[in-house]
Amino acid sequence: MKDLSEKDKIAVGAVKVSIQARLLQMAAATVFGEAEFTRFDPLTIGMNSPDASAALRSGAGEVDTNFSLPPFQYAELKIPGIHTLASSNDIMGGPHTFTMVYATGKFHDANPKTYQAFLAAIKEAIATINRDKSGVARTYIEMTHSKESVADIVAILDDPLVHFTMTPAGTIKFSGRGCGSGVKCSLEFRRKVDESKTKNPIENRQRRDPALAPCRGGHAGVARRAGAGMEQGRVRNPQSR
Repeated sequence: MKDLSEKDKIAVGAVKVSIQARLLQMAAATVFGEAEFTRFDPLTIGMNSPDASAALRSGAGEVDTNFSLPPFQYAELKIPGIHTLASSNDIMGGPHTFTMVYATGKFHDANPKTYQAFLAAIKEAIATINRDKSGVARTYIEMTHSKESVADIVAILDDPLVHFTMTPAGTIKFSGRGCGSGVKCSLEFRRKVDESKTKNPIENRQRRDPALAPCRGGHAGVARRAGAGMEQGRVRNPQSR
């Protein structure tokens, strides 16, 4: 993290507000102190995952570091010279959910049939993923026109850090409570980031109905080409410098 400078450009889903940007802020607060939580914001560029991954892998794009997500981070790390600088699991102090579906209490109460139908579909999808990974991999490749092989996708699904489940993990840490050791995610830090409140309808309903939050657990990574340095989601390419 300390190697990052104004010479670096870090791809994130969206500047300041995406999960990657938030994790970068939390990492900066941990390394440099809470007053410096926006330290890396000027280095970030909002890019979708496919474009960011392609730019990093080519070595000719405008970014030399990518705070990446599966399956892109796996493909990036196969390229010589690209390595991990930081892991969201490290930043969060343990495993956590990074993709989750949720609804407000108002929507839930006003649309019970729609809610139950969607919930049943998500449960079925998760069960299918966990039961038939090869079949799911083929479907994924067919739908996305991905160039990865079935074996590549199955390897991702078999990663011990990747979980498809109805139970969220570690999400409360983003609210400023239950943080792991060394993670700067206090209520004051959350207030500085976006003035958000920790007592909200979504959080309260998740406590009452965990099934409301089917999710994908895993880890995001900072991948960087040789000469850079951050893990999970950030990959750096020396040729791009």
